[in-house]
Amino acid sequence: MKKKRLWKKVIAAVCTVTMLPLGGNFGTVQAATEPETKVQAETMNETMKLWYKTPGNINTGGGASAQWVTEALPLGNGNLGNLVFGGITKERVHFNEKSLWDSTTTEGGNRDTAYTDEEIEQYRLEMDDKSKEVFPHGMDDTRFRGADARKGSYQDFGDIWLDYSPMKIDESAVTNYRRELNIQTGIASTEFDYKNVSYKREHFVSAPDNVMVTRMTASKKGKLSVDISMTLNNSALAGVTSLDEKNHTYTIDGNVKANGLKFRTTMQIVPVGGTITADTEENVYHVEDADSIMIVMAEETNYVNNYPNYLDTEKDLAGIVDGRTLKCGAMDYKELKERHVADHQGLFDRVSLDLGERLPNIPTNELVDAYRNGEYSTYLEVLSFQYGRYLSIAGSRGDLPSNLNGMWTIGASGWSGDYHFNVNVQMNYWPVYVTNLAECGKTFVEYMDKLRAPGRVTAERIHGIENATTEHTGFTVHVGNSPFGQTTPDVPHDYGWNPTGAAWAIQNIWQDYEFTQDIDYLKNKIYPIMKEAALFWDNYLWESHYQKIDDPASPHNGENRLVVAPGYSAEQGPTANGTTYDQSLVWELYKECIEAGKLVGEDQALLDKWQDEMDRLDPININATGGIKEWYEETRVGIGSTGHNQSFAQAGDLPEIEVPNSGWNHGHPGEQRHASHLVGLYPGTLINKENQEYMDAAIQSLNERGFYSTGWSKANKVNLWARTGNGDNAYKVLNNLIGGKSAGLQYNLLDSHGSGGGDTMLNGTPVFQIDGNYGLTAGVAEMLVQSQLGYTQFLPAIPEAWQNGEVQGLKARGNFTIGEKWQNGLADSFTVCYEGGEESSTFIGEYEGITNAKVYADGEEITVTKDEEKGQISFDAVKGTTYTIDLSEENADELIEKATAFLDQIHPDLAKAKEELQKAIDEKASDLGDVFAKVQMMDKTYRRYLPYKDNIYYMTKLEGLTDAEIDSMYVEMRQIAAALLNNTEDNNYYENAFASINEIGKTLNSQMDSRVITFSVESGTLTDDTTLTLSRPEGASGYDIRYTTDGSTPRADSPLYVDGIDLKVADGNKTVKAALFYKYQRVSPVYSEKYVTEGIKVNGVDVSFKDTWGESYVETNMIDGNPATRWAVRDTSDPIDIVLDLDESTIDTVNFDFYVSSYNGIGAFEIQAKNADGEFDTVFESDEMGDYDDRVTSKPDGNGEGYHAYFTAKFPEVKTSQVKIVLKSFTKGPSFYEVQPVYFGAEEEITAGDASDLKEMIRLAEQVDRDSEDYKNADAALKAAFEESILDAKETENLTQEKLDSKEAFLRNRYERLGYGEVDKGELTGLVEQAKLMLDGEYTRSSIYLLNKAINNAQAVLDDDSAKITDVDNAAAELKKAMSNMEPIVDEVLEDIPSGSLSGDWIEAAGGFRATNSDNVPLSYDFSGIGIVVKTVTAPDHGNLMVKITNTVTDEVVYEETFNTYAAERTDGALLFDKDLENSNYRIEFERNGYTAPANNGWVEVKLTVKRSGEEVVDRSCLQEEIEKCQNLAAGDYTEASWNRLQEILKQAEEVLKKDDKDTSTAEMDDFAAQIEEARDALVELSDVIAGVDPIKPVTVSIGTTAEELLAKLPNEVTLTMGDERKETADVAWDVADFDGTKAGTMTIEGTVDLSSIENAVDDDLKVTVEVTVEEVSKNTLKRFLDKAQGYVDDGTVAGLKESVQKLFAEAIEEGNAVYANPNATKDEVMNAAFKLMKAIHALDFVAADKTDLEMAIDLAEMIDLADYVTAGQEEFKAALKEAQDVFNDGDAFQEDVDKAYNNLLDTMVNLRLKADKSILDELLKEFADVDLDKYTEESAAVYKAALAAANDVMANDELSEDDQAVVDKAAKELQDAYDALQLKSDNNNSGNTGDDNNSGNTGDDNNSGNTGNNNNGGKVSSGSDAPKTGDAADFAPWAVCLVLAAGASVVTLKTKKKN
Repeated sequence: MKKKRLWKKVIAAVCTVTMLPLGGNFGTVQAATEPETKVQAETMNETMKLWYKTPGNINTGGGASAQWVTEALPLGNGNLGNLVFGGITKERVHFNEKSLWDSTTTEGGNRDTAYTDEEIEQYRLEMDDKSKEVFPHGMDDTRFRGADARKGSYQDFGDIWLDYSPMKIDESAVTNYRRELNIQTGIASTEFDYKNVSYKREHFVSAPDNVMVTRMTASKKGKLSVDISMTLNNSALAGVTSLDEKNHTYTIDGNVKANGLKFRTTMQIVPVGGTITADTEENVYHVEDADSIMIVMAEETNYVNNYPNYLDTEKDLAGIVDGRTLKCGAMDYKELKERHVADHQGLFDRVSLDLGERLPNIPTNELVDAYRNGEYSTYLEVLSFQYGRYLSIAGSRGDLPSNLNGMWTIGASGWSGDYHFNVNVQMNYWPVYVTNLAECGKTFVEYMDKLRAPGRVTAERIHGIENATTEHTGFTVHVGNSPFGQTTPDVPHDYGWNPTGAAWAIQNIWQDYEFTQDIDYLKNKIYPIMKEAALFWDNYLWESHYQKIDDPASPHNGENRLVVAPGYSAEQGPTANGTTYDQSLVWELYKECIEAGKLVGEDQALLDKWQDEMDRLDPININATGGIKEWYEETRVGIGSTGHNQSFAQAGDLPEIEVPNSGWNHGHPGEQRHASHLVGLYPGTLINKENQEYMDAAIQSLNERGFYSTGWSKANKVNLWARTGNGDNAYKVLNNLIGGKSAGLQYNLLDSHGSGGGDTMLNGTPVFQIDGNYGLTAGVAEMLVQSQLGYTQFLPAIPEAWQNGEVQGLKARGNFTIGEKWQNGLADSFTVCYEGGEESSTFIGEYEGITNAKVYADGEEITVTKDEEKGQISFDAVKGTTYTIDLSEENADELIEKATAFLDQIHPDLAKAKEELQKAIDEKASDLGDVFAKVQMMDKTYRRYLPYKDNIYYMTKLEGLTDAEIDSMYVEMRQIAAALLNNTEDNNYYENAFASINEIGKTLNSQMDSRVITFSVESGTLTDDTTLTLSRPEGASGYDIRYTTDGSTPRADSPLYVDGIDLKVADGNKTVKAALFYKYQRVSPVYSEKYVTEGIKVNGVDVSFKDTWGESYVETNMIDGNPATRWAVRDTSDPIDIVLDLDESTIDTVNFDFYVSSYNGIGAFEIQAKNADGEFDTVFESDEMGDYDDRVTSKPDGNGEGYHAYFTAKFPEVKTSQVKIVLKSFTKGPSFYEVQPVYFGAEEEITAGDASDLKEMIRLAEQVDRDSEDYKNADAALKAAFEESILDAKETENLTQEKLDSKEAFLRNRYERLGYGEVDKGELTGLVEQAKLMLDGEYTRSSIYLLNKAINNAQAVLDDDSAKITDVDNAAAELKKAMSNMEPIVDEVLEDIPSGSLSGDWIEAAGGFRATNSDNVPLSYDFSGIGIVVKTVTAPDHGNLMVKITNTVTDEVVYEETFNTYAAERTDGALLFDKDLENSNYRIEFERNGYTAPANNGWVEVKLTVKRSGEEVVDRSCLQEEIEKCQNLAAGDYTEASWNRLQEILKQAEEVLKKDDKDTSTAEMDDFAAQIEEARDALVELSDVIAGVDPIKPVTVSIGTTAEELLAKLPNEVTLTMGDERKETADVAWDVADFDGTKAGTMTIEGTVDLSSIENAVDDDLKVTVEVTVEEVSKNTLKRFLDKAQGYVDDGTVAGLKESVQKLFAEAIEEGNAVYANPNATKDEVMNAAFKLMKAIHALDFVAADKTDLEMAIDLAEMIDLADYVTAGQEEFKAALKEAQDVFNDGDAFQEDVDKAYNNLLDTMVNLRLKADKSILDELLKEFADVDLDKYTEESAAVYKAALAAANDVMANDELSEDDQAVVDKAAKELQDAYDALQLKSDNNNSGNTGDDNNSGNTGDDNNSGNTGNNNNGGKVSSGSDAPKTGDAADFAPWAVCLVLAAGASVVTLKTKKKN
């Protein structure tokens, strides 16, 4: 009966499954693997930080060239901006507000009346008349101007000052300083440690809350005491300050003096802990002893962008600003920060870029310096790219766009900080859309909309467009625009005239639609602006009768040209008609308006008109030199009269002229900054790769304009070159922009326009202008992706330098988000995701080989359309779906080719890396790309390592490094080298290793800068006896020079250089070698010079290029033996030959002494020697002789611009009578002081050195006892370096003496620092004696006190027999420092005052001067002293300077005078006056008072030096303050020991305080103040003391317990009793390393308590113990089982069992006896033996398992046809069936195994799911296959088509299970309904195919075959009354038939059988 009941359940369940839903996927073909390309933004972007080891200068002056431009870090939210400096003792948080302008312009600066049509027409005709002049109006700067210029300028605002003076921080004692700007989070921070406290400030400007937030914290409570104030920084502002003591707010309420614009700024100070008091007299808050301080500040003006009235007089500034401040001040800092970060990072992380270089741990300023020197960091390139995006987020999300300064300025803004519409403001918005920041672009769209109103007035009154203001028939804007609607030209034409300003800006706002596809925004906002701009040109374009269309392809060829007249080529050239710049911009405007017009339904007639006018513009013409013409009249580009490139022009019968105002040196020297005529290349589309003629001409023009110039110009050129597809040239300009010094990125990565600095502008003055930042970002994006031609170009301009990279999140037009990944210079994969407003959009992509790529969507390959001719693919991109374009297979062959070529380039030391790459190539490994990339990185890293590997041996702690730092660098370098040589790591390791080597290398290089020895006599011919002097830089003064004169290597015992080495001709040839030493350690390379006594006489010289710079620079100067004279020629593009005539001589060297400057250098050259046949053979070649970077700074040229540089060319000896030097490349003409052939003879043979000293050192090092306490307790870094240096020392094969000595000294140093060897105290003894002698000198009492202290410390070390070498060295260093800091007693002290310390709105000028050319702008400085010295600049353009000195104690004016600083010749630093004063406090004030003829402009400049009394005054304030702080402390709060220590110091301090001034010093006062502070900080509060630990119960374990098992039994926390009797719990970590559980006994285990969870707990190393007893294991149970089992054997029971059981008994009894007999048997061994015996006894009941049920289940399973099921669960079912079959066939199987297999099989059968039933749908599709839709109405047919398509999709989807039956049924119903609803065209009243009673549709009638659910339904079987119920007692046979018919139905309701 048992079996019968089971099978009833099985069969009933099987038949029931036809009504149950099914799940899973059946029949899915395994999809090809989609390549993984996406990398989370955080992994790339979290390293985007600017950071520095030193603060910026908070005292920077104002102006666009001041120090802040290079140092301050910007923050912002689009309206409010901050500049943060990272000060230590004082911080300055500067703030700006973007609407703070002083503009007084009205009506957009327009005239009251319009220029007439006649005036405009007459001017145009005159411009068209070429009878007399090519450019008849030339540089006309008076016509068509607006009203008087009252545009005004962007105004500076103010500062928040955080003054830490109350904390008495000694900046020299600050450690671990770091200031940082995290551009991913938008947070600036400053951190440093001082006196065991870590201080931190964080700053951010929140967009969500529109406030600035600063927070100060300290690692210990009560450590913050800060004075906080706020000031205006602009004399053009008037403000009233108020402090609200209740709310702790600080407000400045005021206005801009010029225009009455109101402003208000309020900050709230929120301290935690401590006290806060308001000083209303000084307007400062004093916060004392706080734990943390938060400052929240809001600011606002009453500006509103609403022409013509821009001031909102009703705005409640107080309510808005104060309300916002108080609201945010009440919020938690964490919440404010999280809201800000979520907002900022949400935008920033949309795009990530990785160019393969990991974050180097090198300060940003050092990275920039290295980049400027040619070490191009791709990390810095990525950082610079992302910085532009950061500045967009920070600067362009407010009410106004980013201006020329973004919104950041201190003092006067450069170029008034306006909106320049002739490239600059457009450039600000170039990157926003392509880099996925469309929100930032909206600001500019809205601004352009607001400019229409004033721009209409300009169109009407300047350009004569009638009714522009009333009928909106046009608007425009010229160059200089302000937020107050300035749209007219307010300055001369060459700077102000720009009628196409709006047309250019339209390109920016049109991109909003191109990239976002927001059609509503286009219709309602963007297109109306575009249309009105186009209407302007409909009315303003003029038909020239001189200019003709020259385009054979144009229907208007030969006709008069429509031109912009008058026009200008953006600050370049003359006023002209139809400049390429203007024509191109109008052409682009029409093109964009036509495209937009079609989208919004514009009238076709207007579109046709625009097309016709566009065709008649004919913008592009090509000149005779193959470039794009900038002017219609232009003929060519060539060298002009100034020696620079120049445009030439000709018209009519007139002769050719130089185009005025167009030389490449115009405005700025050197290469041309403007490329206005190339706007059609970028950002336009007129010039593109599909028009090769135009493209080639554009490339010619770009080459002519060079790779330098201003910062913004280089940014523009990056974009232009990217559009040409030339990535290497784009990269070259990018290098020059990032490394552009004064004309490029600064240390804070802000861009500088630059001023001066020679042709390259590298060495001039920085001038901040932010557009270069934005242009750089746009340029990099253009190199990565382009989409301007209607399709997306992947990686269109990748340079060779970017071999590997990945970018995610860039945007292509059409709102496609793009990802790109490439490796080894080849594309790996691209990703595309459509995110527009439609369901899908067609994507077109272009890349070489892309037609062979595979494209995946959701893991499956899709079919794409391929255009082989164009190299493009296209596909329909569904919104939100990411498509991957995989090119890995396409590029496989090229990858192999590249990798094979690289094999020969791998450094020979990297044999294992080469072997791996060769293997990957041979096997065509799938990971070849990864292997290749890794080996390349290994080779790059190893080659970077090699130059540094020897320098590590030279390091000492004398120049700022610590011993631990040197040790760590050494070990890391050794580890990296080992990993490289042994090829043991992955690519990620080597990338990080490269960054580490770079960082170490920078450190080593900075140390080695001073490790130089200069020989007064250079190698060469010695003609007279002389004395050789050796010198070292000041930075190496702590090192000795040791030398040899016999050519041997200098060693520690070589002669010590003192005062000169005699070189005598009679002694013959001599080689002098010298090196720097620190004790026994050589700390520099060996320097060598060789002197020969017989020289090579040069009889004459001939030069192929004769054009010298005059008689002073003739060719014989280079052979006259006088290094003060030189040969110099003008620039030429041809090589220059220099031939030296000799008597026939043997030579092997030529020494060059040559001239270099910022624009002079010599590149490639070769040396040839004349052979016996009279031919010249090349004996030497080099790619570079040298440039400005190779200058010897100690040897400037007499002209003050250049320097000497030296190059030695050595080659195999040759006998010759003539030497030819061929100069192949150079810049600005080569120049030589001296050229000298020499013969030195054969080089000395390099031989292996004597390793005996090193071997002895190794022997000593290996004898060190590693188990000694001294060794164990030694610094870990020291021990690591020591052990590594032993291994290093053993690598001695073929090493020179220099390297052997270095290794020996390095090892010996570590040996001695560990405390071994003899400690040499000789130097320290000598220093003590020297120092004692100084005590009697005439020095200040403070320096005597500090020297005495150092002497006492040194003497203590001398007296300590246990002192180690480190103790001796530290004492010596301290004593040397005290000795060097001894201050002589003087009558007065002169202190030069930093220019930034002076208060007032004067600019910071060169030479440390402050300057102004404006009256009524005061400058002042407060000082105390006995006098002041003022220096000035006198010059022809300098004016009158008023000076007044007031005693601020008596308020008496003690000096007043006016000076005229005019002088015919400029003199910097002329003494203005030197005024002696009584010792007191003073204020000196300066103001300009016009200027007197013949002066012009009227600049005045000042620089100050204060004279202070030399009398020593004792400052007791620090000590007094410290004593006062201790007065309120109570002894009962602290431990007795810590309290007594403080009292002892206080007692001593009180005595010191009583001393007379003559008996003490400030140093002594400060010393005791520091001791009190230290003792006070060391006070231990009783509440923090651990009074006791609750007892821990002993633990008992059995023998055999392991350490891990013991840990599980020990408590993981302990209970502590604190000093105030409260209880705390803390985790404990037990040390069980020595636990031995194999023997019985009791032992003590020690644990360390983790106190981190208990705030301020005292006891960093709290230990606890527990007793652990190990007991023997009880064997009683084992004995019982043994006895019982043996009994069954003895009585014969076991003999009757089957063999397997008998064997089990025998083994169990044998093992049990062995364990029982073992006295040390473990608990586990006893338990296991007992268990085996128990199992054997249990087997006595074993009978053959009952497999009947299992057999039937297997039979059932084998009947199932898996083809009817989805794939989910099939693998599990197959495995279960296999297991069941195996168990069934196992004759020894236990019943439990049988039951388990049975249950498992049933479970997997239950989980099988049937496919969905599609029979009805299939029938409908067949039935409707021949429907003729032409008979039916279009609407009903469309509905039917959609339903039919959906039905076919469902039918084709094999993944649908019965869980998805509703989907199938829905498709069938919708198809039936659509068919029923078809309406015949002839009968509009037909209600559709509803059918009659026999209708096959889904009507629900009784005969319906549809899925209606009634009893006669031909569809799915219902659970009606006739259906058997689960569990019915039906006979087996009928249900078996049902089972077969079910053909694989799933078992879903079975319950598993319980185990027996």
